[in-house]
Amino acid sequence: MSLIFMFEDLWRRRDATATHRGGGRVGVENPRKYWFTAAARGETLVLPVGHGRSVVCETNVLEARIKGSVERPVKYTADFRFASNGSFTETVEFEVSDAVSGRLALHSKPQSLKWKFDLDYEGSDSEAHLKLGHGRFGGVKYLRSVTKALSLGADAFCLAEQGSVGFEARYKDKRSVATAQLASVGLAFLTYTRKIDEELMLASEFMWNWHTRKARMSVGWDIVSPTDSGRWRIDSAGTASGFYERHDVLNFGSTWASTEVNLPKRNWKLGAGITVQAM
Repeated sequence: MSLIFMFEDLWRRRDATATHRGGGRVGVENPRKYWFTAAARGETLVLPVGHGRSVVCETNVLEARIKGSVERPVKYTADFRFASNGSFTETVEFEVSDAVSGRLALHSKPQSLKWKFDLDYEGSDSEAHLKLGHGRFGGVKYLRSVTKALSLGADAFCLAEQGSVGFEARYKDKRSVATAQLASVGLAFLTYTRKIDEELMLASEFMWNWHTRKARMSVGWDIVSPTDSGRWRIDSAGTASGFYERHDVLNFGSTWASTEVNLPKRNWKLGAGITVQAM
């Protein structure tokens, strides 16, 4: 995970308030690559009030979704979502070639409009990424192979009044991936993942802020199979989290569950949902 993508995730989630979401969904698929989906989504908002207690607010949102795909000299995929709370989301993805692709996302609420644009290039021995968004967010990343297993590169980002330049090294073989990154904002970021078998992968992350002299580490594992997927992590702050999803063998839908436990603060969060699709 590059630092630029980590900061993008913080930028994307800085206005988020819902902690867990669940709901039911029924859709119809057209063989001409057009889809229509109607969904009822429940949002749970947890508001801490102190002394280890919190107030839980639940809301129901009706959502309609239209998705289409067109293959011309440039392949386009458009996704439109309308919700009863007045929000509107539009996503357009395009592929110019096997190496160049991009994505434009717009999210509108009654009193705000947010946007994000991604442009990616992935060649045989190099890759480059450009990211732009609302709130004066921008970032670039470039990585090039030095040997068959080692790649070196640099990235930069700006978010409002803050900016940073970083350097990255990545080592990758058939069973493991290791990365090391340094950023001028005072962060050092190390990751290591190892593939145990075709479905199980172990992962670890370490981040050090040399301005505050604070470090954070997490370890966990991922499971990916045709019918199951899961992600479990525990970090040095005492937070354990997990997400598990099981897909129906007949492709009718999936069920999922998530949990997060903060051991020092003695609080926890749970979420569960089901997705059903009709063709």
